[in-house]
Amino acid sequence: MSFANHFPHRQTGATLVFSLIILSVVTLLGVSSMRNSNNALKMATSARDHAVAFQTAEAALAQAEQAVLAANYGADDFICRNSTSARCFNTTCSNGLCFNGDLANAMYRDDCKIAKPAAAAEAWPTKSYWENNGASLPKVQVAKAGVDSSEESGDETIAVPYMVEFLCYVPRDKQITSDENNRNGGVPLYRVTVRAQGSAGRAAVMLQSVFRAAG
Repeated sequence: MSFANHFPHRQTGATLVFSLIILSVVTLLGVSSMRNSNNALKMATSARDHAVAFQTAEAALAQAEQAVLAANYGADDFICRNSTSARCFNTTCSNGLCFNGDLANAMYRDDCKIAKPAAAAEAWPTKSYWENNGASLPKVQVAKAGVDSSEESGDETIAVPYMVEFLCYVPRDKQITSDENNRNGGVPLYRVTVRAQGSAGRAAVMLQSVFRAAG
């Protein structure tokens, strides 16, 4: 009789343990599913933000190139005769204008040589220049980008900072005849760098272009 009396109790205890195990498994599956959903949402948001940043950087780079060409910088700006000028290219990259070479004693434009990275530190990778949305750098106003044609951006614009480096003079045209004042018909060679952020600030994209002034 004693065995018969205790057998139902043992069945009830086993059912309770089994139920707790099932409940724990279901809970773990639910938590795991929630984590996966959150991770997927974060990845999608980051991808979207990166796409916005890239589109913004592309538009800003095109505008920055045009701004450099429109400024029509000349020899005085590159030699930096007036160090207080806002157009002075120098090693400290004041106003976002950089030049690591030396033209002070150059007799001809082709005496200027493009500086190698090992000879002078490049400015554009320096984080401090881009802090606070490039507070000390010039900016271009770019229309806020959407990730697809269905998004309405309206008239909202974003200020994107950029940096300009004068690399040196390069031949305007190999077919141009040399002369005593400008042996190679040199024109300025520039490198422009922009850095744009996505709308949510989760991603940043930096783009560069190297181009010469029109001859």
